[in-house]
Amino acid sequence: MSPEAFSDFARQQQFHKSLLERLYDMYPDNSPSKVMLCENYRANRAIIEFTSELFYDNKLKASKDPIAHSVYYPLTFFTARGEEVQHENSSGYYNTSEVSDGSLLFWVKI
Repeated sequence: MSPEAFSDFARQQQFHKSLLERLYDMYPDNSPSKVMLCENYRANRAIIEFTSELFYDNKLKASKDPIAHSVYYPLTFFTARGEEVQHENSSGYYNTSEVSDGSLLFWVKI
């Protein structure tokens, strides 16, 4: 997934794209140096299908299907209540409710 870039300067510098996206975009489409991942051996099939559809134009395929977690479906999204706070010595943000117990609002199984 691409990083978030909140400033205009950061977006002008293409920091809203990952390093791999920027490198990939530097080569012409017909370049023999331009390689795309097409098989994944590590992630669960549900995760591969999701990312393949969103980011790989359905070209990424699962080569194996590792054993799933005993409780959670392989592709589960969680959200937490709370507020993002900027750290006083950093440009980064944190949300303490994401790590504390009892803050889970809901989860979605896909």
